[in-house]
Amino acid sequence: MLTTSGIILIDEHRLPNWRELGTSGGLGALGSGSGALTEQMLISLGTQRAIQSAAAGGVSSLTPGLSTGLGRFGGGGVGAAVVEAASMGLLEERSHSGLEKTVRIGRAFVLGGTSAAIGGAVGAAVAGAVAGSFVPVVGTVVGLLAGAATYYFLDKLTPGGRADWDGKEAGCQPKAAAPSSVDAEEIESTEGY
Repeated sequence: MLTTSGIILIDEHRLPNWRELGTSGGLGALGSGSGALTEQMLISLGTQRAIQSAAAGGVSSLTPGLSTGLGRFGGGGVGAAVVEAASMGLLEERSHSGLEKTVRIGRAFVLGGTSAAIGGAVGAAVAGAVAGSFVPVVGTVVGLLAGAATYYFLDKLTPGGRADWDGKEAGCQPKAAAPSSVDAEEIESTEGY
């Protein structure tokens, strides 16, 4: 959002849509807020269950690391799903079928959860590797970059995103296989009939 607003200030003709900037910022806040809330709720719930199991004299299958990982996945998933749902409702001008909504929101949940879990794991590994470093935020930055890169690549590789549905709505079909040379010869020989 800061980068986009800077470009707008420097070259207003390039990106003159201030409303779009506000919408992007609002979606970012909505996604990160709902994701952070979900993550903390899941981690808290996992911790409570682990304490209850230990207090009852048992051993909990929920370790702190597992609770944190599930919280990250759930938080990232909910944040991405909320942004996808809000984008469909606020930014896209065409109607969406129930199947499209289910596929796109479910896809966003899985991609968001996976990228948050991978980003968190990579960030924790880097932070552990540089423990005692004079730059304590390096794990956070690396984790953020790893999570963003993961989401970007998964989004490009996983079918069912907005571009797929927009193409279907526009009547686009997958490319037909190119005819082989034998097929082309048969077509040419029957053209005169």
